[in-house]
Amino acid sequence: MSQLLLLYAGLVGLIGIGSWLLARASVNRNMAQLELRQSEVELLKLVEREKILKTRLSSQIRNSLDLNTILSTVVVEVRELLQIDRCQFFWCHQEDESTSLELSQQACAPDLTEPLGCSPIQNVEALSEAVMQGNLLCFDDIATDSWLDFKSRNLLVTLGFKSLLTVSLQTQSGCLGVIVCEHSRALRPWSDDEVEIIRGVADQLAIAIDQAQLYNQSRAATAAATTQAEQLNQVLHNLKETQAQLIQTEKMSSLGQLVAGVADEINNPVNFIYGNLTYVSEYTLGLLELVELYQKSNVHSTPEVEAHIEAIDLDFMAEDLPKILISMKMGANRIREIVLSLRNFSRLDEADMKPVNIHEGIDSTLLILQNRFKQTPGNAGIEIVKEYGDIPLVECYAGQLNQVFMNLISNAIDALDSYNSQRTLEDIEANPSQIVIRTELRNLNFWITKIDFTS
Repeated sequence: MSQLLLLYAGLVGLIGIGSWLLARASVNRNMAQLELRQSEVELLKLVEREKILKTRLSSQIRNSLDLNTILSTVVVEVRELLQIDRCQFFWCHQEDESTSLELSQQACAPDLTEPLGCSPIQNVEALSEAVMQGNLLCFDDIATDSWLDFKSRNLLVTLGFKSLLTVSLQTQSGCLGVIVCEHSRALRPWSDDEVEIIRGVADQLAIAIDQAQLYNQSRAATAAATTQAEQLNQVLHNLKETQAQLIQTEKMSSLGQLVAGVADEINNPVNFIYGNLTYVSEYTLGLLELVELYQKSNVHSTPEVEAHIEAIDLDFMAEDLPKILISMKMGANRIREIVLSLRNFSRLDEADMKPVNIHEGIDSTLLILQNRFKQTPGNAGIEIVKEYGDIPLVECYAGQLNQVFMNLISNAIDALDSYNSQRTLEDIEANPSQIVIRTELRNLNFWITKIDFTS
């Protein structure tokens, strides 16, 4: 009987142990399933954040090709995605045997007291060499990682770093950069999925950097082309102005040569006429005196002579002929003055600077342009008002100065003709056009010539 009781008790104990084991296994299985589900949820969240990150980066790249904006977006999104203390982007430079990291953008947790302005990688030779070689560096616990030597570990720990992840990237243009993920407040294990996410971000960022650089290069090339086009337009404009000035100078030079030639052609016969008019006057007066003496000595003239005297109206001829000779002398003298004015205007024989009377140059210019401002049946005319001051001789190139006067006065006439063409005859008669030429001396050594035109 006791044996049966013992057997029964043993069976009951075995059943209880089995039930406890089964219950414990069930609990463990449920906990494992729960942990698996939580892990799946965390993984899904991570994948979802990765999708969001890639979407944001792609959108940012499409919406902005500004390099600083792209880099700033990357470090901010990576820091928020991984929930780390700090994410930085550095440009890597290597000159000769020295390596340097240039901080471009960084994003820090809001509760960090002060963001770093540099990276500890630059101070650790093994880390900087690995970055320059494009190697991925992943340290879950810097203090215990066997890859680092004692000096490097001690330096990083002293700076307060506990976990570190770096991913290098190289663009098609040859630029080298690195994304640095740092955690300093606690250990931060890096999962394989997170590492792959950062790798993907680095690949996408390399493409974005190339696109931004190409865009900047195209903008720079466009700006340079635009600047060059503007410079060429300005040069063309200057060339056109220079050409116009050369044409005008050539015209004025040709005009001066023409005027000088005409003046010379006129001057010779006019001098001949003017010089002989004195003798003609003397001869004429002598003949008239002789005729008068004949009339007095020959009281009884023939009918034929009387008829001829009456036909030619000898008395009127004797009175008018001297006047005609005087008028001819005045006309010849006027022609000589005009020729002199023309020669003063051209002054081709005066290549050097010399003292000249600028009023003579202005008067000679007005003489040449006289037909343009005098009143005609189809033109109301332009009144010339000369207000000359007491100015001494001026040291200048007379011919070139006269060309300046010619251009100024011609432009004034053109402006007044254009304005008068839009006015009525009554308005023109009530308000006639004027060109006022004033000269004055200032400070004893400075003279001013001013040309005003009004209507």
